Amino acid sequence: MLSKEIKQRSIFPDTIIGLIIINEQGRIEVINKKSIDLLGFDKKQLINTSFSNLVIESDKDKLISYFNSSSESSTIKIQIKSISNKPIPIELELATSSSDLKKQHIGIIKEKKIVKGIEKEVEDLKEAKEKVSKKLEKEIELNELKSRFVTVSSHEFRTPLAGILSSIQLIKRYVDYEKNRWEEFNNKNKIETHFDKIEESVLNLNHILNDFLSLAKIEENKVICNYDWFNLSSFLDELCKELAPLCKSNQKIICRHYGDKKEIFLDKHILRNTINNLVSNAIKYSSDSQCIEITSRTENSFLNIEVKDEGIGIPISEQKNIFERFFRAGNVLDFEGTGLGLNIVKKYTELMNGSITFESTENQGTTFFIKYDLTKNKPHEKNINN
Repeated sequence: MLSKEIKQRSIFPDTIIGLIIINEQGRIEVINKKSIDLLGFDKKQLINTSFSNLVIESDKDKLISYFNSSSESSTIKIQIKSISNKPIPIELELATSSSDLKKQHIGIIKEKKIVKGIEKEVEDLKEAKEKVSKKLEKEIELNELKSRFVTVSSHEFRTPLAGILSSIQLIKRYVDYEKNRWEEFNNKNKIETHFDKIEESVLNLNHILNDFLSLAKIEENKVICNYDWFNLSSFLDELCKELAPLCKSNQKIICRHYGDKKEIFLDKHILRNTINNLVSNAIKYSSDSQCIEITSRTENSFLNIEVKDEGIGIPISEQKNIFERFFRAGNVLDFEGTGLGLNIVKKYTELMNGSITFESTENQGTTFFIKYDLTKNKPHEKNINN
């Protein structure tokens, strides 16, 4: 019987609403504690008694019509009397036992306060949802405003910085024209030092602005990958030459390529920015005379690039945060930087269906590993092994 099935599942007795099971003869077969509490009768007074005895007079004809109905989907809403003759609404539904096909009726008594409580919870949830939606809209609007501010201000800063840089370079040229007189100038070395500091500061500010602009473009989905075939070995050799002037005293950039496939299909500009950022960091956080190694491997349609240094490394407790925006490890706070570089590198790598990981030991160095699945980007196969 259905009542036994419900009992076996331990559902019926523990519900927060009143439940009654009525058999084919119209007698109460099972009643849960909630129903007994609501009606006020003793359980012995209800079990095996005629359910119609509880029904108010005006609803008895309705109950008889319901019992006479043979529809599997029959339902009825009526009122029954409590011990104090207080009318209580109940909803009956016809159900067939899966074990013996006997017809039974399940009665559900819903307290008004429970219904009202549920309605209030629904209203509270709707209100909370509206508040969250409004807050989210404001957050999105604020983020867009921040992005626009960063973009506009970065462009605006570039103009005066370009003017400062060009003025310093012109002054240096004028000095070269008057080289003989300049050599006799008493504070020549101090002034040249200040020139170099100004030039270095402007270049550093430009680098910071480029980071902000790159991040803004990525977050606004304005960076589009322009894939093309290019020679990886030649590309890396050229990049190493460009980065060589950034090296400290006696630092060396060593570049190696392994694998037969030298032609790859990627966005050359994005790859350049990615490796440039990693190598610039390696130079910055390494001491004089230390080596920076760039190693590329093409194997089984994958491109693997490693950038290894012998520098200060990343503290193990801070490694989990290294790709977060504006994060800077505690051992690099004396170095210039924005904390955006590695975040940008990760986003650039993922734009071309790649992944980036790293290994690092403090005071021993760091190695970054980038892996690209070349089959995800190239439109057709190109077999060039030179």
